[in-house]
Amino acid sequence: MNVLAFVDRSHYAQSVCDHAAWAATQLRAAVELVHVIERHPDRLDHADRSGRLGVDTGEHLLRELVTLDEQRNRLARERGRVGT
Repeated sequence: MNVLAFVDRSHYAQSVCDHAAWAATQLRAAVELVHVIERHPDRLDHADRSGRLGVDTGEHLLRELVTLDEQRNRLARERGRVGT
């Protein structure tokens, strides 16, 4: 048996944890915390964060990695030139 507690970034989270710990002690059970992330429809940017890969996603990711690697190398050369 587990005590399941849902917490978010509100000021109630500490109290929820305290009460879950108390209940778990009384029941001699473990506590499981679930962090809840609120989604506000008016603030959503409608980006797809499902993790599904599209047809050309691999190519796109490879190009991004190459670009980041180039930037990292440029910064390393600049740091070496400046002496930091």
